[in-house]
Amino acid sequence: MRKTVTFLFLAFSVLAFGQKRSSVKTVDINPQDFTMTMLYVIPRRFPMKALMREFYVSVRNDSIDCYLPYYGEVYQPTLTNEGLNFKLPVAGFAMKEKKKCRHLYYRVRRGFLTYDYHFIIYPDHTGSLILTPSNAQNCTYEGEWENH
Repeated sequence: MRKTVTFLFLAFSVLAFGQKRSSVKTVDINPQDFTMTMLYVIPRRFPMKALMREFYVSVRNDSIDCYLPYYGEVYQPTLTNEGLNFKLPVAGFAMKEKKKCRHLYYRVRRGFLTYDYHFIIYPDHTGSLILTPSNAQNCTYEGEWENH
């Protein structure tokens, strides 16, 4: 009797685990056409800040439209003070699929500077962006994404 109860418990556990795994949503993002609206910025050496204005990164076809604040240490200042407000063509793209998220990697160039965008996209339309400029510390942003 005890073996039967143990067997039934294990069988129901396996069935329940299998149902959970099959109910995992996939990320339905179009990597060539989406916008991520940023809600928080997490600098490396400063506390996290909620963003009060609408900051975003938009990927359309082969270009990135970026309007973000930057908090962090700049190693090599530029002559212009344009910040992270630009629209540039994508110089490189890669994508990796993980169990519960999708990683999108973009690279853009502006003059002698390179900006690496690493998006971590989740099925519930939230995500993170790790932005790494070639002349400054990286900065992380949290927000929500939507397809166009």
